[in-house]
Amino acid sequence: MTYPINAQEFANNYVKGLSKAEYADWKMAKKLILAINQAYFKGVEEGRRKALGIN
Repeated sequence: MTYPINAQEFANNYVKGLSKAEYADWKMAKKLILAINQAYFKGVEEGRRKALGIN
């Protein structure tokens, strides 16, 4: 898996794995990927700051 994750692609794959997908499942998948991508970007920013010696 590569980051950042494409939200639409992830939601489609997530819902495909469910037997009866509902609108709430789509919303949950999009919120999940939002949290994952935010954590990714926060980690990238912290890594850059550390590499530059910025606290």
